[in-house]
Amino acid sequence: MMTVLPTRTKWLPMRHPQLDNAVPFALSEIPNGKAGVIKTLTIMADLVRVYKANASIRQLAVQLLGNINGNAKNYKVQIQRLFNFVQTRIGYVRDIRGVETIQTPLYTLDIGSGDCDDKSVLLATLIECIGHPTRFLAMGFAPENYCHVICEVYLNGVWVSLDTTENRPMGWKPPDIVCGYCVECKL
Repeated sequence: MMTVLPTRTKWLPMRHPQLDNAVPFALSEIPNGKAGVIKTLTIMADLVRVYKANASIRQLAVQLLGNINGNAKNYKVQIQRLFNFVQTRIGYVRDIRGVETIQTPLYTLDIGSGDCDDKSVLLATLIECIGHPTRFLAMGFAPENYCHVICEVYLNGVWVSLDTTENRPMGWKPPDIVCGYCVECKL
């Protein structure tokens, strides 16, 4: 027998390598509209807060940075390397039809793919674990119709857009945004 899930259900994988009998997912209801967007962004920020201290995430970030010639404190180059990794090595796959999902960064790495929120959570987690503040920007191209999310990093006094779902450079943001809402990944 198949269970039909409501369209506003969140699926949050709870896999963790240190837990032998981890629950593979959790379902929860979220409200519709802007309240649902806020709840989704808050869940994403919570995942970053938890996983930025994960040793596997930190090890990956440091490995991706490698040897940066010249100034070791070239933060733009460091962020560019993390951005390039998520943009080119993590595939884009849409959510289950009718079910909004949010994956942990470890699960996204494990399966090598995710949608805009999954890729944004992974990138924000990698960036936060090397000491830079991030936030999530949900956006829509019609009033109150949020349909995309990106990560942003605070770098040199400005928020820089990081959309890893498009083959565009760091700093690019989709045109014609009509509505937007931000949630910062605070300590």
